[in-house]
Amino acid sequence: MNFYDRIERVQRIHQLIRNESTGAPKEFAEKIHLRERQLYNLLEELKCYGADIRYSAEHSSYYYANNVDISIEFNIKISPQ
Repeated sequence: MNFYDRIERVQRIHQLIRNESTGAPKEFAEKIHLRERQLYNLLEELKCYGADIRYSAEHSSYYYANNVDISIEFNIKISPQ
């Protein structure tokens, strides 16, 4: 998976969590084309950045317990030789 695809996946995960429309872990993993273990690893990575991600069995969805906004930016600068 290239860098751009990884960014898009994180943005999709963020959108699903923000909208509380992830479904159960297995369903969530399927929505983003991952295995459950990979999903858990990505969620842990987001938690390391300060996202308080929790799961509601009642709503069958992950959600943010704090305000989270994900903004990913990168620039490529090529210096003249």
